[in-house]
Amino acid sequence: MTLGSINTKVGNFFVALSYRKNGDIDSVHFYSPSKEKETCKLHFYELVKRSIRLNDNLLKFTCTTILNSSFDNLTCERYLGRNFSLDSRNGNIVLTFNLFSIDKFEAYRSAMKRIDCLRAFLCVETNILFEFNGVILDNSQNNTVQNEEESSFFPDFIDFYPIDGKVLKLSKYGLRFLDELIFMDRELIHDERMKFFVSSCQHIQEGLLNELKLNVIPKYSLGDQTFAISPRELKDKQTFVTLGIMSYMSAIETASVLDGEVGQCALCGNLQYKISSRIASFMACYFNEDMGKVYKSLYTFRSKYLHAGKLATDNNYLANIPLIDTSTATGLIDDGFVSVKFNGDNSILFINNIREFSTYALRCYYQKSFFNRTVFDDLEKQEDEVKSYVPQYKGITVKSNIPGIIIEGFDIW
Repeated sequence: MTLGSINTKVGNFFVALSYRKNGDIDSVHFYSPSKEKETCKLHFYELVKRSIRLNDNLLKFTCTTILNSSFDNLTCERYLGRNFSLDSRNGNIVLTFNLFSIDKFEAYRSAMKRIDCLRAFLCVETNILFEFNGVILDNSQNNTVQNEEESSFFPDFIDFYPIDGKVLKLSKYGLRFLDELIFMDRELIHDERMKFFVSSCQHIQEGLLNELKLNVIPKYSLGDQTFAISPRELKDKQTFVTLGIMSYMSAIETASVLDGEVGQCALCGNLQYKISSRIASFMACYFNEDMGKVYKSLYTFRSKYLHAGKLATDNNYLANIPLIDTSTATGLIDDGFVSVKFNGDNSILFINNIREFSTYALRCYYQKSFFNRTVFDDLEKQEDEVKSYVPQYKGITVKSNIPGIIIEGFDIW
């Protein structure tokens, strides 16, 4: 396979690779019609020997960037790992980390890969979408990350954000994830499970991007309350809600790939992945069976959109009027939310509910998969409270004031 041409001090050469297996290079070939083969061969042979000799002679770079979110005046608890720090300076959240590379070009590429992984992971860890303002590279050795120190961590949570006052906090496992699996000395070499999990985080990131397109922008969080700004009328709301649901379903689908059972059709022999059942099992593992049923129902919205172009929710109306829609769980039009039926009851979910349930399950998943955590605060200590996330209010009846229409067994989350 020809890569292209390069200009060296001994002339121009075409460069090609040969390999027997994809990703496994057998030989690198240099060709020039105007150069003597033996002279060039000797020159490149010396370069290869020099490269091997200097293989471990790497430069240390300190990389710095500022992380931004939609929250006003948000600062961060100070976290120091072996090769990175997350801190606040002048009202900004500042990320600093060390890496080793052969030159500034490789350092920049490696820095961007780490920042992309960090931003995707923070979407799961904090429910917050972060952007960044460029990257500053420094190899002067004067700027370096300090040693580890004690920090304050946020406990398990489902709703809202891990913000204490105006200070963002990670879990102790979040710090370990960044320190041990992202901000390593050299290359980001991840096993298959880690690769699937990072991809899952990226789906959550896509979902948050679509949530922000709804123009419901969180500005302040007080722990049990979050204040947001939103225009009165939202354009294309139903599209962004649908895309958000698709992203959150895809996140769970991706994370559960390695643990899913693959069957085979008895008639045609094709593999059957049973994705909706796999997603249900994943969510039931970290919540309960009812939550698994909810997510199995939610997955149908993704399938209907992909295969039939049907949006998960209906158009936005300035004045909402109850309208019949037999395709929904309630029998009425879903406007800005989705309704699902399980165990004979109807429940309403908003896009932020789906995101919060998904990220909680994914936090449990990575802590169990990579750090062998098996006991989770909310599930073990507050079992009754967690069960309330799939409420069954049998005694509540919502009645319409329109003659002839009766709605019963209708739950609002």
